[in-house]
Amino acid sequence: PDGRYMFFVACDRTIGMGGCDIYYSVRNGDTWSTAINPGPPLNSKYWESTPSISPAGDEILFSSNRPGGKGMKDIWTCKVNINEDGSLKFATPTNLDSINTDRDELSPFIHADNRRLYFSSNGHYGLGGYDVCVSRRKTARYPWGRPRNLGYPLNTSKDEIGFVVNGNGDKAFFSSDGIENRGRGREVYEVDLPEKLRPKRVKFIQGKIYDAD
Repeated sequence: PDGRYMFFVACDRTIGMGGCDIYYSVRNGDTWSTAINPGPPLNSKYWESTPSISPAGDEILFSSNRPGGKGMKDIWTCKVNINEDGSLKFATPTNLDSINTDRDELSPFIHADNRRLYFSSNGHYGLGGYDVCVSRRKTARYPWGRPRNLGYPLNTSKDEIGFVVNGNGDKAFFSSDGIENRGRGREVYEVDLPEKLRPKRVKFIQGKIYDAD
């Protein structure tokens, strides 16, 4: 969120641990560091992908098929700390038991309000394929609540994935192969969110702290 770190996924690299791993790079001025694979416990010999970073940068959510979950692909959460040298330290990931099913959950996205988690699932009751769901928590330390399907016309009988929402909470972007169904695979769409589906609007304040007073 502060523009200092970039997270991405790469697969089948020589420095990789599994099929796909989560990497990060650190920004120094106008340049980015060589890709860093943090290794375990964040990555494993299994599949880790679709990372999302919390607004405070202290938590990362991702999807993985590692053992210990409820289904085939589950969403996991992992606490993040910044070391003195700027590298990142990741705690042991925890399964989000309250939102995972015995099938697939992927593409988590934490909104800037830190209260709403959007993700795609083919295990929760829906319209078919992967549907976008949302889970809400009361505070940043409160567990995630029961997921709710965003419904039609946003979700279709096919796949909707990669759902992200802007800071104002009024627009979302996602990928779908069921909205127009033109036989071209998944395409990216923009949507104006109805009031009932909008997270709280987030404002950013920038300034300088001079001393303890």
